[in-house]
Amino acid sequence: MPAVAPFRSKFMYSNYMYTLAGYVAETLSGKSWETLVKEYMLTPLKMTTSGFINERTDFKDIALPCAVKHGKLINLDPILLQSVHPCGPAGSLFSTSDDMARWLLMLLSSGRDMSNKEVFKSDVLEQTFKPVMPLPFPDQDLHRTRYPIADVQMSYDLGWVTSYYRGYKKIWHSGGITTHSSRLWFYPENNVGVYAAVNGPQTREKIYALRALMSYASDMLLGEEPWLNDTTVCTFPAPWGVRADIKEPKISRDIAGEIRLRPSTDLVGRYFHLGFGEIRVYFGKRGALVLHFGRFGTMVLNQEKGLLFSGKYFGPLWFVTDSDDSFEPEKVRFVRSGGKTTGLYFHVDPAYNASFFKKGRMPIIWLENKNSKNTSERPCISGSISAWTNVFELMFLCLVIGCKLI
Repeated sequence: MPAVAPFRSKFMYSNYMYTLAGYVAETLSGKSWETLVKEYMLTPLKMTTSGFINERTDFKDIALPCAVKHGKLINLDPILLQSVHPCGPAGSLFSTSDDMARWLLMLLSSGRDMSNKEVFKSDVLEQTFKPVMPLPFPDQDLHRTRYPIADVQMSYDLGWVTSYYRGYKKIWHSGGITTHSSRLWFYPENNVGVYAAVNGPQTREKIYALRALMSYASDMLLGEEPWLNDTTVCTFPAPWGVRADIKEPKISRDIAGEIRLRPSTDLVGRYFHLGFGEIRVYFGKRGALVLHFGRFGTMVLNQEKGLLFSGKYFGPLWFVTDSDDSFEPEKVRFVRSGGKTTGLYFHVDPAYNASFFKKGRMPIIWLENKNSKNTSERPCISGSISAWTNVFELMFLCLVIGCKLI
């Protein structure tokens, strides 16, 4: 994955780096990520109703993901919750309000549980609150020039964000997976914290509602007069900012039935990216060009101009391009050289630039230890036991903190 900016010069959140950190933790310990979280956090804190979504075989007691289309709430296929695999360290952990209360109390008690027993060393926990990258989200700051209060983000830490809300130091993080969203805010100098999780559809309304909810609860806990009243808590960010209306997708005919000009057969084939895997492009029903990526990502491609196509998902991911407030088609651009198709650009993450997938099959890549036939052997790490224990605990805490909580 090519760098998009010089090292440590710009903040860019990356789930893949959290996944890599999880792999490092597994390599250092010889245990799975899930086992480590259970042993270091869930069991000591008696978080008995928390777990890992990728380990679930049914979803009977899990809040379902959902979307809204033309104002109607529709439940989505819960199997989408397992799409986080194999990036579990970046988002597989789920929890409940009771368990998150235990987690919050531990954070406010310098690493101790409800019985005052040490779970994490206080100095190690404190390291995770120290700034690493300043001003991570300047576009999200609430300034007094626009709102009645200030909520300014100062730095991204080791898995946390440090802000100042109405002058109070606030440490927080957000989470999200397949239409679930969560927020955790706590004020270490005031010994209060708030946690909220919702499974509402991915509209702008949800982001506004979560921020309003967290702000109102914080004000009550901090003993401040709430700056949001019975009216503005439901209209935020109005009247101070423009509240965008939720837009509905247009009722359209079947794209596959509208194909008039059959795209070039040279577009058909396999495309690969060493980090993101393979994309398959093929002709489907009635001559429609279909793109398939991953376990659930299947879309019909409609030619816009030349090698530029727009894609509309069908199957479990239909809501990404065909639900209220989320109906813009994906853009896919093919690349040709010497009269042949050599690759395509596809947005794996819409927040960043499109990634290039080269035409052809994914090469087989593996690591081989020529000095040992035992593939389970791990390299020896030098250093004192106590030093590496501290390093591992610090890294593990950052990893847990950064994991998106359902």
